[in-house]
Amino acid sequence: MERISFLIDGLNFYYSVLSLKRYACLNTKWFNYLSLCEFYKNDLSKRQNKEIEISEIFYFTSIIVKTFNISDEEYLKHKTHQLNYLKVLKDLGLKIEISNFKKLNLKCPQCKLEYFKPTEKQTDVKIATKIFEIFYKERADMIVIISGDTDLVPAIKTAKNLFPDKLIGIVIPYKNISEALKSISDFHYSIPPEKYINHLLPDPYVLKNGEKIYKPETW
Repeated sequence: MERISFLIDGLNFYYSVLSLKRYACLNTKWFNYLSLCEFYKNDLSKRQNKEIEISEIFYFTSIIVKTFNISDEEYLKHKTHQLNYLKVLKDLGLKIEISNFKKLNLKCPQCKLEYFKPTEKQTDVKIATKIFEIFYKERADMIVIISGDTDLVPAIKTAKNLFPDKLIGIVIPYKNISEALKSISDFHYSIPPEKYINHLLPDPYVLKNGEKIYKPETW
């Protein structure tokens, strides 16, 4: 039986969820990544006419930081929602990889107000590193990257050269145009809006220890 690992770019996927809300009026933040990965694993198994099992699912993200335009109360509320959601994902069996936001200092040219914009760092490098780690340690026969970030192209090209017997596929979130990723992958999918609705978590989600996690009202 062949093994497949999934690498999920959490922030890239989150932006697709925001686009889905903006353009299709769908609330899908309460998303079930395990269900989505199982769907693509089953589809690949049918296409390739072979048994495939999920080896690992990695979820790469960063913890929200406070910015000048959000109150302490709002910040704590959003952070609590995020941490509870990560607790659910861990309970589903996902392995959480935390990166950091770097403060990009900016200044308004009109009012001269100085502020900072959080910019995520390390995620691309962590995903690239994880590709090589998985293949080098023979933990999977194929990897599926869920992202539309073309910064991953060099890492994928190099991995395919070093591990020619392995497969790398791409699942591109909604509203991402990633022809460069498609062109170098062994297979690719694009997630349509209706696919998001098919993979939502139950509300409440009951952890294995019995604790109930409720979906935030705005999600």
